[in-house]
Amino acid sequence: DSTMRIRDMAEMIAKDVANDGIKILYEVDGENRGYAADTHLRMSGEKIIKLGFEARVSLKETYMEMIEYLKTGI
Repeated sequence: DSTMRIRDMAEMIAKDVANDGIKILYEVDGENRGYAADTHLRMSGEKIIKLGFEARVSLKETYMEMIEYLKTGI
């Protein structure tokens, strides 16, 4: 069981996918942060796993493939 915040996802992309070639900027304006507080909601994959789903690639690999697709337009 794992969780990942949007911030964690952005940092993973910046580090692993872009090879530290981009920098993440966090702009926080006092109390108006522009997003909901962390709720730690968890989504269960139990039902889809029972149907036979099995991930073939990691989240990092998924992003790499998506970026290649966007670059080539294939």
